[in-house]
Amino acid sequence: MAAAVGAVAVTVAMAFGAAAAGRHGQPGTDQALTANGARELTDQEFDTAVAIARQKAADQAPHVTLATATADEGTESESNTGSSCTSGRLLHITLFGTFNIVTGGLANHANQGAVTTLDITADASTGQPCLIGVETGKATPDPSATILFGTTRSRSR
Repeated sequence: MAAAVGAVAVTVAMAFGAAAAGRHGQPGTDQALTANGARELTDQEFDTAVAIARQKAADQAPHVTLATATADEGTESESNTGSSCTSGRLLHITLFGTFNIVTGGLANHANQGAVTTLDITADASTGQPCLIGVETGKATPDPSATILFGTTRSRSR
């Protein structure tokens, strides 16, 4: 499965012009630059995160405007996908947009609003998501996250 995810990641990276060397204007680096210039994701993690984000965007049939990712050390034994994240490195992928997902309200409340983000926690080594959740209301990207695809309206150049 990891080989299949790797092949998909390479295909996705090539399709979107993200060659491994110098993808972010830094020839020879093995980590992607975050929006604020920090290095966080390795090239392999970036490619895996893009593949996962593209797959989940297609699965949910939403209008995705932005996908971001962060990575950190850790494991996640709780799962709502049937897969666990046990390699010691986690990818936290967030898709922003308009989603065709209905959320249930609390006991005395109606629907909590439109889903604005799809949050995915995945094992960085296997590329398997172990947790998937949603958020409603105003969504703001983490300024330290790596942009996988899309644009942010709040960033000025």
